[in-house]
Amino acid sequence: MKLQTTFFCVILFCGKALSQGVSTAKDQSPIIIGTNAKINYVKQQVLSQKVPDELTPYLAGLLFSNSRIGSHKSAINEALMVWFKKYNSLKASLEKHPDLQVKKLALKKLNEGDFTGVESLIKVKTNYDALVKMFPKSYQTNGNSSPIIVGDFGSVSYVVKEIITYQLPEGLTINLLNELRSKDKILGFQNAKLGDLKNNLESRDAIIKDYIKRYNFIREQLKKSPLEVYKKAYAFFNRGDLEGALRVLDSGSSNDKSYGESRMLKARILLLQLNTNALDATLTEIDKSFSIGVSLAPTADNYFEYSRFLIDYLSNYMGAISFLEKAESLTEDKLEKIQIYNYLGMAYYSTDRVKSNETHEKAIALLDNLEPLKSPTLIVLKAQLFFNIAYGYSTRFFDVGIINTAISYSKKAIVQMEKLEVFSKQDLYKRAMMYNQSGQLYAMIADSVNSIIAYSKALSILEGAYLNDQQMYAIGLVTVYYNIAELYFNTGRAVQAIEILKKSLAILEPKISLNSRVYIIAYEQVYTALFKNYMALNMVPDIISGLYALKAKVKPFVLADPKIFLVHQAWTDTDLGSIYVAQKQLDSARKYLKPAYDYYLNNVNMVQYDKAKFSTCLIQMNELMLQSGEAESAIEGNRKLLGKFKAIAYINRMAYDELIPQMERQLARVYTFIGIRDSAFYHIKLALDLLEPKVKQYGTLYLMSYGDCMLQSFLMNLHFRDFSGADSVVSKFNSDCKVIMEVDPFVKSNMQASIGERLTSFAVNLFGFTQAPETGILSALDLELLFGMDAKYFELADEYFVVAVRNNPLDGIKHALSLSSAMYLQNFLIPRTSNMQDRAAYVKKKCEIANRAKLVLSKLPVNPYIESIRQKVIAMSTDCN
Repeated sequence: MKLQTTFFCVILFCGKALSQGVSTAKDQSPIIIGTNAKINYVKQQVLSQKVPDELTPYLAGLLFSNSRIGSHKSAINEALMVWFKKYNSLKASLEKHPDLQVKKLALKKLNEGDFTGVESLIKVKTNYDALVKMFPKSYQTNGNSSPIIVGDFGSVSYVVKEIITYQLPEGLTINLLNELRSKDKILGFQNAKLGDLKNNLESRDAIIKDYIKRYNFIREQLKKSPLEVYKKAYAFFNRGDLEGALRVLDSGSSNDKSYGESRMLKARILLLQLNTNALDATLTEIDKSFSIGVSLAPTADNYFEYSRFLIDYLSNYMGAISFLEKAESLTEDKLEKIQIYNYLGMAYYSTDRVKSNETHEKAIALLDNLEPLKSPTLIVLKAQLFFNIAYGYSTRFFDVGIINTAISYSKKAIVQMEKLEVFSKQDLYKRAMMYNQSGQLYAMIADSVNSIIAYSKALSILEGAYLNDQQMYAIGLVTVYYNIAELYFNTGRAVQAIEILKKSLAILEPKISLNSRVYIIAYEQVYTALFKNYMALNMVPDIISGLYALKAKVKPFVLADPKIFLVHQAWTDTDLGSIYVAQKQLDSARKYLKPAYDYYLNNVNMVQYDKAKFSTCLIQMNELMLQSGEAESAIEGNRKLLGKFKAIAYINRMAYDELIPQMERQLARVYTFIGIRDSAFYHIKLALDLLEPKVKQYGTLYLMSYGDCMLQSFLMNLHFRDFSGADSVVSKFNSDCKVIMEVDPFVKSNMQASIGERLTSFAVNLFGFTQAPETGILSALDLELLFGMDAKYFELADEYFVVAVRNNPLDGIKHALSLSSAMYLQNFLIPRTSNMQDRAAYVKKKCEIANRAKLVLSKLPVNPYIESIRQKVIAMSTDCN
């Protein structure tokens, strides 16, 4: 309310400023001097044109952002007339529109200066050349006909009000708008998860306040320094000419501490000039300046500032660790040490989650010494530390005891936040996210009752807050809806999940614009969750129409920033192609899979952002080529990718090393399909030779990949009718797992259910092989052998599940599924034999398995998904006593 009052006071009492603020230069039109005078003049023009008064700060922002317009009244008039002409032209078009609802929506967008939004609604296309020429820093086309508006109505108006309130140079307007866009670009990176986007995302208010704080700090540093070079730089900086200040700072040269401080200052000024069009280059230059600064002026403050830059802007957590450790060792200030521990805990998280939690605990211990905490900042910081510790426990590895520990810290975070007497918008958001975290943790241990209670408390905060500030709370609200939908999906309630996900899309869709990539990334993730639920209900047409809708939403971003968003297009094309492959529509599948495949082939560095999607694209494209008789093309493409992954793995082993055996597996698949046995087994052996030593050394990290590779080897042996070879693969996998459990205690205590699932998949795939038409006729002896192997694999799986359920009762779901599959096998065998004794044996075996399955299910929470398994078991056991 205070900011609004300040702004409107400026508007109402600027009459005197206007008369004082207009002077005439020789042979030129009058010059309007001063920010307030310029805004007042814009207001007069707005009123004379009968344009809504709310557009005044927005139009002033356009003038401030495009300094070439200057302060001459004639230049301002010319610029405003160009804008008014576009406004009036679109207003005339929409007034003729027959649909009153569309007309109402279009008028709202028009009165927010959203010309492209109006065009989209009323289906017209107009020329933007005059606007681009007059306002080049606000209207850009990036080589296509769709203009990009640098700063929407809300952000431009807000920034102008802040410029007035804090009496900043009007030239900083474009810097502040670029700051908002740059923060959005930094945070909206490729692999951000929906729940993480807002964990780090600051509100527009917080970003601007931080910018102004940094701006004023630099101004004071320059102003108070006795050094001549700083005095000269101050003259430029104080009038908003940051480039001039940088030129002065660069004119000096030395290798002493004062030069190091000037490099720190240069880095801080560069951080005020972030621009999305040259973001990478600017961040590199800032990194260089900070690096020189800390080497020549190694103080705790400088180390800490550089570390924060590495984490907040570059996400370089590992790189920040050494500088944070140096800062911690040098500072004696307890409050600074607490802040350093907070960042150091975040940095350690990337390498050692135990150490991360220990470091956050150190910060809490220091805060405990300051109790009772009076400062809201410290109260919130302590809550955030509890939140971070809970997150560290929850992501360390899955164990019910550890998750319960995480829950206890999450509760402490909530209790700590409740100590605040007054909640800022940011505080309200954090409080809601702490309840959201609690809901997620309860969901992990299948406590859906407490999970829903926690989520409901988060919604009670966010739904009301969202009505008052959509920009601040939209992503947080959608995050909670998303997590509730996940809970519904995991408990067999896909219909309810779909309903709440559609609610999320309705929140996000109107906010998607080229000014903010966060909303489009969130929109993608919500749609992905929606597709998963559609698939559970076999709603294929809805998936296809949704993918086309998503593709249309992503397209403007691809045109504006292909370097970042082409991979998003590849993801959507992969999903569409996969659906069409499943429907045997091969021409349609090729239309989408081929561009995605070619994109990955030529941009292997982008694979790391979604390896699962790349794997899907690779597998589906290979199958498509095989079905189309293009085995040679498949071999050529796989070899090319293999070579590229081998080369890039030398640079980034962690991101790409696992893809090399995957490519060997694809080559094995192609050779299996075309019947070249030796080549097929050559490549599967290369894949296994890469994975086996790693899984026996590292256990957890490679167990699933190794299991997948062994399953492929198993199926290859079946394909080439080497049943003994297939059985030896399963025997080896079982014996290897015994070794792995001794190497990695985590596998022994937490992953035996995963081993049981893999052994179940051997059994299920073997049964599928016996029934597949392409298998052909199998002899009675072969079938007897194979069904015996099948039963044996189910029994092996059962041994692992029994131990797994002791360690984690929730693994009972996986165990019950395996037992129901084993029942199906016995049920299948009963009518195949005419021998009554054999038939009785099969019935007895089936009923024994049914009783065990029912016992396992009785110990699980009641939900629709578990109930569906129970009903399946009951249906197959009607002949049991």
